[in-house]
Amino acid sequence: MVYITFEYKDKEYKIDRFLANTLNSLVYNIKNDWDFVILITGDRSVRVGKSVMGMQICAYLAYLLKKMNLNKNAYDLDNIYFDSQKIMDEAPHKPRYSVIQYDEGREGLAAIKAMRGFQQDLIDFFTECGQLNHLFIIVLPDFFDLKEDMAVARSEILVNVFRKETPLMRQIFNDGEAHPVVRFDRGFFEFYNKKDKKKLYDIARAKHIKAML
Repeated sequence: MVYITFEYKDKEYKIDRFLANTLNSLVYNIKNDWDFVILITGDRSVRVGKSVMGMQICAYLAYLLKKMNLNKNAYDLDNIYFDSQKIMDEAPHKPRYSVIQYDEGREGLAAIKAMRGFQQDLIDFFTECGQLNHLFIIVLPDFFDLKEDMAVARSEILVNVFRKETPLMRQIFNDGEAHPVVRFDRGFFEFYNKKDKKKLYDIARAKHIKAML
């Protein structure tokens, strides 16, 4: 990966160059009355770095919005939500061109099979507040738990975060012998644009239908 640096809240951070270029395009277009939803998933796993990735993306978007004089304080701790109802209550009152992160870690999309109604409420909410030109980042474990409207139509990109597993030989028991172990590293990701994630969703749906026949 090739990284670039950027400044957020007087501190320097890094972000993957390819991902940054994609986010640049979103902010370039948002001033022309667009709003965008970004999905960040965790490869159906926990503790792989998806929330950190979400905050990194939000910080970079805020950096861009400030640089373009669209919003000087587009993202801070008050823009991170863990409660589905709270985001729908407060987001419409945020300044235009705000970056809003919803992390399902505590509720909401984590119980997705029982929350189909909530998903529809969220889709309706995005439609209603589209004129505010916000950027929404939704963090959840599994892309395929989403309804098609959210997974394909309403969201712009998908970033799937996963851990890398590296086989090693290490002396870990103080017995003078090297033992096979696997090192886990967080923060690696796969990127899907609008066309790619549609294809991904359609393939998974076709496999699911075939398995039910």
